Amino acid sequence: MEPSDRALRERYEPRLREELAEIRRASSASSGDRRPVELDQQSVGRLSRMDAL
Repeated sequence: MEPSDRALRERYEPRLREELAEIRRASSASSGDRRPVELDQQSVGRLSRMDAL
């Protein structure tokens, strides 16, 4: 016998909400790390630019 949609929701929804909250916290904490990198166009060569990335 398969569980009903309601039973599945009651079983998994609290855990999914916890996971979503954790993802949002991690996203907020790392938002600065995801900003675009300002490239120094005065640096010579492609490797210098790659180091900046």
